[in-house]
Amino acid sequence: MKQILGLLAVVIAFVGYTPYLRDTIIGKTKPHIFSWFLWSLLSFIAFGLQLTKGAGAGSYANLALGFIAIYL
Repeated sequence: MKQILGLLAVVIAFVGYTPYLRDTIIGKTKPHIFSWFLWSLLSFIAFGLQLTKGAGAGSYANLALGFIAIYL
């Protein structure tokens, strides 16, 4: 059950960022590289801390958000 909820959180994260990703790809929005670098760094740090403390599937959303921030 925890695995399903963790994966559901990842899907919700991607769905939530879909409009922003679309606007970035078509050039309507220009993300600032330093801001998104910090967001990705913080997401990966949070993921690592959660994983070492046994969060398991609960940490998947931070991992996904880190990769989204790197892509942007």
